[in-house]
Amino acid sequence: MRGHVHVYRELEQAHPIPTMVFRAPPVIATYKIINVVTGKFYYGSSKNVTNRFRTHLRTLQGGHHQNIILQRSYAKRGLSNFRFVIDRVFDNNRDALNYEDAFIKEHLQELYNINPNASGGDILSSHPNRDDIRRRIKASSKARASKMTPEERRDKWARSGASNGMYGRTHTEESREKIRANQTILRGAAHPNFGKDVPPERRKVLSDHAKTRTGDKNSFYGKKHSLETRTKIAETRKGSVPSNAIGISIDGVSYSSSMEASRLLGISAGTIRWRCLSARFPTYINLSSDTAKFGAPTRSGTPIKIIIDDVEYASTKAAADAVGCTAQTINRRVASAKFPGYRLA
Repeated sequence: MRGHVHVYRELEQAHPIPTMVFRAPPVIATYKIINVVTGKFYYGSSKNVTNRFRTHLRTLQGGHHQNIILQRSYAKRGLSNFRFVIDRVFDNNRDALNYEDAFIKEHLQELYNINPNASGGDILSSHPNRDDIRRRIKASSKARASKMTPEERRDKWARSGASNGMYGRTHTEESREKIRANQTILRGAAHPNFGKDVPPERRKVLSDHAKTRTGDKNSFYGKKHSLETRTKIAETRKGSVPSNAIGISIDGVSYSSSMEASRLLGISAGTIRWRCLSARFPTYINLSSDTAKFGAPTRSGTPIKIIIDDVEYASTKAAADAVGCTAQTINRRVASAKFPGYRLA
C-alpha cells in the first residue's frame, strides 16, 4: 500500500482521528471498525478511507452515528476498545463496493451492519428500533396530512391523467393474471385462519379499533354510493359465493349455497334451509363439516325448537328475537362447532 501509515496505541490520548492516518492520496478500500472486547465489527468501504474514518469517529463521539447498534456498543465500551482497520485496498470504487456487498451478505451475523446491502436499500426491516420508527413515521405523516385541505392532499399525492405512470398504457395479459391471482379471496379450508379461534385479547383489539370508525368517525358517514358505483359493485359480486355460505346437498346433488340451490330448483332459500334441519327431508343435507356432530334432526312438524346455552326456545324465530340476531344466524350457529351452546332440542 502506498503512503505512510501511523497506528495509535491509545486512541483517546491521540489526535482525534481514527487509528490509521494516511499521508498519501485518497485510498479506496474496505475497512473494519472492530470491538476488541467482543470481536464484533462494522464493515464498510470508501473511496477515501481517511475521511470516512473521521466521519465515523466524529458521529460516534457525538452520539448520533447512523448505525444505532454500533453507537450503543461504542457508548458502552469507549473508544479505547475499538480499532479502525483497513481490510483491502482497491483500484476503483466499484470493485470495493462489490467486495463489501459480498462480504456483508456472507458475514452479516458477525457484524454491526444493519443493512445487508452495501449500496443502500431497505434498512428498516432489520432495524432494532423498527416498530418505534414506523410509529413515528405514521404519526408524522398523519400530522402533516391533517393540516392539509382535501385539495392540497389531492395535488400532492393524486396522480391523474398524464401524471399517472399508467397513463395511456394497459397491463399485459400476464400482468392481469398475476393481479387476479394475488387478489383471489381464500375461503374455507384454503384460508390460513380456517378453523382457528380468535384469542380474546385480539378480539378486544379488533373491537376497539372498530369503535373508532363508527358514526361520524367513519369516512363514509352521511354519504351514499352513486347508482354508478352500486352497479359496479353488483357486477363485481355477480357469481361470487359469500365467505359464510354453507354448501347444500339435495337428492345427491351438491350446491355451493342455499341461494344457488334456490335459483336452480325454484325453491326459496328459506325453505331449503328449513328442510335441511328437518327429518322429513332426509335428502336435504347441510354440507357444513360440523353438521355431523348434531346427528339427524329428531323433530317432525313445525316449528323447530332450539336450545341456546341450556335455554329452550319454541322456534328459531323466538331464539333469534331473544338473542338479538336473525333466524338465519341461529341456523348457522346450530350447524357450527364454534357455537357449542347452540343445538336442536
